[in-house]
Amino acid sequence: IRDAQESRGLGDVYKRQLLSYQGNFATLSTRGFANENEYADGYNSSLMIWDAGFGHRVADVFEEHKTSICEYCVSDQEYLEMMLPRADVLQDVFPGLVREYKSECVPCVPAKTAIVTFPLFPKPHNILEVLNANTPVSPDCFYAASSWVSQLWID
Repeated sequence: IRDAQESRGLGDVYKRQLLSYQGNFATLSTRGFANENEYADGYNSSLMIWDAGFGHRVADVFEEHKTSICEYCVSDQEYLEMMLPRADVLQDVFPGLVREYKSECVPCVPAKTAIVTFPLFPKPHNILEVLNANTPVSPDCFYAASSWVSQLWID
């Protein structure tokens, strides 16, 4: 995504804040995410930040036991929840910098947002298809109101 704050010169400041993370592992919480169907106590792995040495341990365990893990776990989030029960939550560490499209960014991107996460559907290219179709849009198509995507999204 193109810098949502570039016209004000603030985007790089917010991105640097995210990159300044000093812990072992941080990911998103499902708390407040419309896409998560009220599963409020888990992880959403759309965005993860980790110390390289620490991340290798998590990956090594997965590689060693991937057959069992893939049979037992429904998703990568479930594996991360078991391996890292006390991960830092990015929404708590960096309030307002990471936002979910469906719950916070349909009409516009709030100020200070550095990253917008999208659900399985719609992805930005789906929204662009609707915006560029030049055909009437159903009132049920809530994401037709997301004209900001055509201004900020780079394929």
